[in-house]
Amino acid sequence: MSAELKTPPPLSPRLDDDAFRIGYRYVRNGDDFDMVGLTEEDFLHPLEEDRFMLVDKHSATVAYLRNVLDEVAATEPGLRVLADHRIDWQVEGIRPHGPDLVMFRSFPGDWDTMRGTFLVKDEKAVPLLVIEVTSRETRHVDFGRKYRQLEQVGIPYYLIADIAGSDDDPKLVAFRRTRRGFRPVLEDPTLGIFIPEIDLWFRWSNDRVVAADVDGNDLPGFVELAQLLRRTEFQLDDEKQRADSEQQRADSEQLKATAAEQRASSAEQRADDLMRELAELKVRLTQSKTESGS
Repeated sequence: MSAELKTPPPLSPRLDDDAFRIGYRYVRNGDDFDMVGLTEEDFLHPLEEDRFMLVDKHSATVAYLRNVLDEVAATEPGLRVLADHRIDWQVEGIRPHGPDLVMFRSFPGDWDTMRGTFLVKDEKAVPLLVIEVTSRETRHVDFGRKYRQLEQVGIPYYLIADIAGSDDDPKLVAFRRTRRGFRPVLEDPTLGIFIPEIDLWFRWSNDRVVAADVDGNDLPGFVELAQLLRRTEFQLDDEKQRADSEQQRADSEQLKATAAEQRASSAEQRADDLMRELAELKVRLTQSKTESGS
């Protein structure tokens, strides 16, 4: 029997664009297409090409976590991350889901990336982790029916980044598979929640999800990497400017030294010429005296 989990109640529907508050899909109508609003059932079991209405914080959180998981996947052949993809677990009684993020081991290297649905058992892939980032309209589904169905599928770890919860609710929760169903993962007060399948820590810091390696070192996302890259580029530019300045000074000193050498060489050449001229004058003077004596 699974652990008791408090499922938050659905929020009251919004009055603005109520039919499309979750998302929409295009449905063929003769030679044209109609835009049809999605339901909670569609959110739980989406079709290919469904479009969901997401806030910026949701998209940014998924993008950061995708970046981190991709870095982990790059360290081991067969590890693979799929984001916002339709996943058919091929478990009887469970229709396909569309998790924000799912990580697999033994992922087929020749899988066609243009396919919209991934068939887990047919491809002999092994799921390791599912991550959901909550949205205002569907948070209760992530904690309710999706939780129970992922438990039935046998997902080893289910992590929920609860960005849509109230300040009184936990911001990050995780569950691990046991013989008795999902059980909560204990949270370290400093490092957060550890997922041993991928050797990563997850915690809340400054109102956002942060991932860290097994030693507790925070892992940067695209934004942090871009900022680091810019700082590195600025540092390289500064170093290059200093190096160029030093080289210019060295070149200037070299030019001065070369000019001095040329001046010294020229003076030496003039001195040699004067010595030769003096010697020639002495010879002519001696010859003149000899001729006069004769």
